[in-house]
Amino acid sequence: MPPSSDESSTVSRRTPAWSVLLMVIGSCTSAHERAELQALQGTRALEAGDYKTAIPLFEQSLQVEDREDAHLGLATALSKTGDGIKAVESLEHCESDACREKRKAMVEDLEGHLLGGFADDAGWKRFLRIEELAGVSKRCALVTAFAATDGEKNQARRKLVRAAMTTEVDRLAVLLSPIDPHAPKLIYAKKSGAELEHVTECREIEEADGRMADGLAEITAYAVKTGGRVDLPKDRIEDAFNWGLLAVRLGLYTNSPMPADPAAAMPLRSGADLTAFLNAMTAAGKTPECALFTAILRAEQLPRARRASLKGPLIAALAPLAPKNGETVAFKAGGRKLISMPSLASGAQSCQELDDLFAELSRGAAKMRAAMAAIGDDGSSGENSVALDRSAFIYGALRTRIEDPMSKADIKAADDDYAHYRRTHARAHVPAN
Repeated sequence: MPPSSDESSTVSRRTPAWSVLLMVIGSCTSAHERAELQALQGTRALEAGDYKTAIPLFEQSLQVEDREDAHLGLATALSKTGDGIKAVESLEHCESDACREKRKAMVEDLEGHLLGGFADDAGWKRFLRIEELAGVSKRCALVTAFAATDGEKNQARRKLVRAAMTTEVDRLAVLLSPIDPHAPKLIYAKKSGAELEHVTECREIEEADGRMADGLAEITAYAVKTGGRVDLPKDRIEDAFNWGLLAVRLGLYTNSPMPADPAAAMPLRSGADLTAFLNAMTAAGKTPECALFTAILRAEQLPRARRASLKGPLIAALAPLAPKNGETVAFKAGGRKLISMPSLASGAQSCQELDDLFAELSRGAAKMRAAMAAIGDDGSSGENSVALDRSAFIYGALRTRIEDPMSKADIKAADDDYAHYRRTHARAHVPAN
């Protein structure tokens, strides 16, 4: 027996309002109308707390039409079921302001929870995925996790992070392997990353990366003995920076005060000895400039008479390193020379320290050029100018050191200054707020 009108009315009143829309959807002829009604039906289900019904309705709506309300509703429903990562992923292709704001809020809620909560590989992968969805670079995610777990008693979490970081360092090393290890840009980029050993904020890393890129313009990609590729495309420069950034945390990046001297036991008493010494150094992979600078440092420890006998051979060995086209190193502001670069660089006590000094100059040159550009000064007036060439830098430093050897007291003072520089360098490049 069919129900009375009152019974039919009672059934209708007891039926959730959103489910009535199901009958309406079937009669829609427009795809837009169908998507709109499915999104509306999903919203009604969401408001009623029926998330399992709401999710497929929003998904069906999005299959028909890309709609902000369906994206937001689907993300909320997924979040309510506890699937926060999938909720954020559902907003990945929605670029409206509302979607971006909701995605950002969801990511911030999840980041702290996942960073502090991962204890196995699955949890670690969830953390990396949410960082990826947040637009956080892989290097930054690794540095953040390393800082969060360093010193923890939970060895499992530390091992997960170190294993992931080691895998990434190995991957970057493979990408960099075709490049000559003595290429100036490679050394500079690696050092720039490694100098951030104690930095944990992503913002500071990004700013340091920018400063590194500014300084690259000053580095000449010169040919070295091994004949390997010495210039780097942009991607490899970034890889080298990231390698230094991560490798230093694993203890794989070393900053020894003096490079290993493969010819340490060889005598250094004459021009012939010097030639044999330089050949041994370059055969062991040292650059010609580093080999010669090491010989200069060795000669400086000799008695005055023996040192004087080596001055001529050292200058002769330096001649091939002279700038080929009159390149110079000069900084001028208001018509006045700012620094005497050969005098400053000649105080270095190792090849590494020379590299560090040039990196510092490169950063300074980039900043000075930017300041000149800001006031419309192209340097043509001669009042303000920047000239920085690596070959001129090296030649000037080594020539000055041969002509004016340092005393033992000067050497000790220079060593103390450089040790202080290495301790404070990473922090010195973080701009004040």
